[in-house]
This record gives sequence, C-alpha cells and structure tokens, in this order.
Amino acid sequence: MSTRSYIGKMINNSVRSIYCHYDGYPEGVGQTLLNHYGEKELDKLLDLGGISSLKDTIENTALTAYREDVYVDVREDYFSNDGSMHIDYSYLYEDGKWIVYNHNTNEEHDLKKFLFGKNEINPEYYGSCWFGKS
Repeated sequence: MSTRSYIGKMINNSVRSIYCHYDGYPEGVGQTLLNHYGEKELDKLLDLGGISSLKDTIENTALTAYREDVYVDVREDYFSNDGSMHIDYSYLYEDGKWIVYNHNTNEEHDLKKFLFGKNEINPEYYGSCWFGKS
C-alpha cells in the first residue's frame, strides 16, 4: 500500500501543490523535505508536477514525475480531505518552515518539531541536513 501525500507552498494566500504517491509519512517524505528541499528546491520540485516518490534530488525525483499540478485557492481547502484521493499527509512550506497535516487525525504540526521533538538535532546522525533553509 502507498501512503499518499501532497507537497505544497503558500504563494500569495493560495497553495501550489503536487501529489506524491509513495512514502508520504513524516519519516519518509517529511524527512526528505527537511533534509533536501528549501524554498529554491521546492519551486523546482513543484514545477515537476505530481510524482510517484520523492527522492533526495530534483533529478532523481523527475524520473517519476506525472507533470500534473494541483492548485488550491486557500490554505483550509489544502488541508481538507474529501476522501476521493485518500490523502494521508499534506506538507506545506509556509513562512520559511515545513508544516505537516495528518488527515487521519486532523492535526497540524511543525514538521521539524514533530519529527525531532524538543531535542537538539545531531547533524552527524542525520547527515548534512540544513532543515529547510535555502
């Protein structure tokens, strides 16, 4: 089974997003977004359109791109889930940080805090991640 997700960015009070079919859970897509996708990289990712899976580089992710965009008018619509796509998580880059919304529990979290809690992040353990800074 797949864990489906949306990946999006706030742009002038609306969300531009893409669909990602596999590994949408926070430890999958979420961790990859924190490690490899800041604002500049995110724009390139969104230009690809929907994807099967998110990889650590744009080039590798492009191999599975569908080339379809999703545009949503307002933030609240982005986090709504009418059940037609069975989306598990939505990721939103907003105000310089990643937000994750769990559609199963209807809870929104700062992604970095959700994954790492209040503990200090050890860069040696998590690689050379810079956590969303471009």
